[in-house]
Amino acid sequence: MSESSPLPTEVLPAGIRARFVSGINGLRMHILEAGSPGRPAILLLHGYLQDKRSVTSWAVRFAQAGYRCALVDLRGHGASTGIHISFGAFESRDLQTVLDDLERFFAGATTILLPVRRHT
Repeated sequence: MSESSPLPTEVLPAGIRARFVSGINGLRMHILEAGSPGRPAILLLHGYLQDKRSVTSWAVRFAQAGYRCALVDLRGHGASTGIHISFGAFESRDLQTVLDDLERFFAGATTILLPVRRHT
């Protein structure tokens, strides 16, 4: 379930939209989006002990180059909930659910997903 972000638009770079997605393995994850609908999409991920702000400038650049970008605070980072960081075991499942949510917003776009992979 998607809901608005409490971040005021004046703290976000121009062209960046923020929202929360709830129900992701019991978490509430914060997502930023940039770029136009229908464009090829890129999911940008931050590193350990960082948050989406560390890759926001890349999202702006990619959006200016014609891509649509999504940035997500991983569990236990930034504005997302969660306290257990598993170095990939839980995060891969979290991201799969985020990707399912993003597909609704990025319908028809090609998505570049590195290093995310589906778990079966």
